[in-house]
Amino acid sequence: MPEIQSIELQFDPELFRKGEDLYNDGAILELVKINRSLYSIVIREGKVYEVELLKPLLKGQKSTCECNFYKENKSCKHIVAALIYYQEYIN
Repeated sequence: MPEIQSIELQFDPELFRKGEDLYNDGAILELVKINRSLYSIVIREGKVYEVELLKPLLKGQKSTCECNFYKENKSCKHIVAALIYYQEYIN
C-alpha cells in the first residue's frame, strides 16, 4: 500500500489553517475523478477556482490551482482545502 503523506506537514502552518477554514466553511462545490490518479475539485471563494490533484496524498503528488496566489507561490489554501476534502472522500 502506498505511503500516505500528511497534509498538515506539507504546508506552512498559516496556509494550512486558511485552507482548513475554507474547507470548514463548505467552499468545496464538487470533486470529479478524471482518471485513476487525477482529480478536479471546484472551490467557491468569491470566485470559482479549479484545483487539480495528481496522485493526491501520495509521494510524487502534484497539484495546481487557478488562483493568483498559486501562480506566485506554487501552493495555496485552495489546494489545502481540496486535499482535506479528498482525504474525507476516500475515507
